[in-house]
Amino acid sequence: MSSTFKLFLFCFVVLFTEKVFFWLYLWQLKNYHLKRLMAHLTTHQGKHLLLNLQNIILASSILWLALITLLKEKDAFTTFYVFGLFILNLALAGLTLKALVSFVLLKSKRPVLTKKSGLLILTILLLGTIFTLIFLPFQENAILAFLVILFLEPIIISAVVLALEPLTVYKRKQILEKAKVKRANLPDLKVIAITGSYGKTSVKEYIYQILKEKFGEEAVVKTEKHINAEIGIAQIILNKINKKTKVFIVEVGTYEKGKIKEVCKMVKPDIAVLTGINNQHLSTFGSQENIVQAKFEVIEGLNNQGVGVYNLDSPLITNKKKLITNNKIKTITCSAKQEADIMAADIMTQKETISFKAFSKTGGSAQFNLRALGKQTVENVLLAVAVAQELTIPLKKSADVLAENNIGQEATKLIKQGLCDVLLTDYSANLTGVLADLEYLKLWSGKKIIIMPCLIELGKTAKETHFQIGEKISKVCNLAIITSCDYFKELKQGALKNNPSFEDKIIYLQNPKQITKKINAILSLSKDASSKKDNVDNVVLIEGRVNKAVILAIENYQKS
Repeated sequence: MSSTFKLFLFCFVVLFTEKVFFWLYLWQLKNYHLKRLMAHLTTHQGKHLLLNLQNIILASSILWLALITLLKEKDAFTTFYVFGLFILNLALAGLTLKALVSFVLLKSKRPVLTKKSGLLILTILLLGTIFTLIFLPFQENAILAFLVILFLEPIIISAVVLALEPLTVYKRKQILEKAKVKRANLPDLKVIAITGSYGKTSVKEYIYQILKEKFGEEAVVKTEKHINAEIGIAQIILNKINKKTKVFIVEVGTYEKGKIKEVCKMVKPDIAVLTGINNQHLSTFGSQENIVQAKFEVIEGLNNQGVGVYNLDSPLITNKKKLITNNKIKTITCSAKQEADIMAADIMTQKETISFKAFSKTGGSAQFNLRALGKQTVENVLLAVAVAQELTIPLKKSADVLAENNIGQEATKLIKQGLCDVLLTDYSANLTGVLADLEYLKLWSGKKIIIMPCLIELGKTAKETHFQIGEKISKVCNLAIITSCDYFKELKQGALKNNPSFEDKIIYLQNPKQITKKINAILSLSKDASSKKDNVDNVVLIEGRVNKAVILAIENYQKS
């Protein structure tokens, strides 16, 4: 085996393995959902995964080797072949070095190790090993085949993921059935199912804190952070629910119709909460009506003695609720803006606190004083106290519990340090959340900056949504830094429609250093600033899942 081929083989193994980890990471990130993956590949970032330097090198090399193979009888191409092979190895060595450095520095993407991801990794690596052993004896004559495998690897990995899906479905059905049987054997267990396009986690946490105070921590179980799919919920039932459990609080998410219905058949909810509906994940649902129908499956999953809790401040919920004909289901409506069964008045919002008075049509009222961020908190609290009241917990008791606990900031965090306040959101952005966060920025009297990517999976409503966000940005902010370019045009058009002078104040930037430099310029802060007293009311909003390198750069800039 020649040294040239040994180098090539080493590069192949490293690059093949890197792609296995990355593409399985991406599949896992998209919940192994084909429509979500395809939606990602239509974005600028997704297109770059297909058209990048590595693929250009591979495609060029494949064409070059194919040409050489066709003309191999001609001696004139011998020197050309040797020189080309040297250049190929040099290019692959560079890509390999980059991959190894990323791996050592823990910058390379890799999936979270689970039974499913572990099986996929082993299957694909085994296929790669078999392929390598088959072509190894041919050495240089097999280079073309190795390059084709590297080039087509995303398709091969995706094919393996989809090929193993029947096995995954079979195993999932087994787990769901076990969980369903266990739930059926716990007739006294109260199950609260929460769904919606936004607000699910916050409502879940508020309910959990209130009920934990009444029933005890061991008696109340909730779904953990980022677990809202049927298989994760089933595993919690199997592993954490027992005869001591009195209440199970279930956050339910979905990207298609039928999934919430499947969860409801398993958990059999006694109380269903609809937090709010918008166009989140429209590209996977296909239409707004499909989203509404999917979310309302949680209401349809109630038995005749069930209770449906609705947020009337979400127009799509209000409109759909009017069409419900099952009068046996008890209905509780909540609103921070209009008359409802549970409503709020005298809302006072400050940077780190919010206060309001809650009223119940059945009698009773309470003053709520919470450490929470943003007026949208009121809607979430009302839904939680409605559930608590249904379980015989008075409004006053709920108010006391929530006042004692610093909760409800799972999705948004306020960092007060350095040269300006930083508002950091931790969940994928949606229209309702972005508009609410921008409204919250009005509490700061100084400079206001937003850093955000374009929103994803909005389907045909994407342009209109970004135009609307752009309008709001120009009403509130002094600077908008957009970190992805998919709908930057629409964001800018919306901003300029409302404020023609915003031309240079909404920009597309990805480089963390350039972003911090721009922030420094807009805040007019010097590097040697020693105190925050002159900049006490400036704020930077980092909205949605912005690159971690950008967040780290902002935090380091804060401390400088």
